[in-house]
Amino acid sequence: MILYEYKCPNHGIFEGWATVSTRDVPQKCNICNTASERTASTPSVKLPGWCDTFPTASMKWENRHIKEASKTNP
Repeated sequence: MILYEYKCPNHGIFEGWATVSTRDVPQKCNICNTASERTASTPSVKLPGWCDTFPTASMKWENRHIKEASKTNP
């Protein structure tokens, strides 16, 4: 069973469990029992040791200048 997102026209997105073979079968909304279609969503994956922040240009500039300063001023 895999957790998928479905979109109710009245209440928005909710999650539901389904098998790969039944994922496209509309599921009933938890609140109003309206048949709801599966929506495309981004996967939520977290890898061990992976940082989710990416360095910006200013962070790279700062790190480069800190390294250069430490070389000239021991």
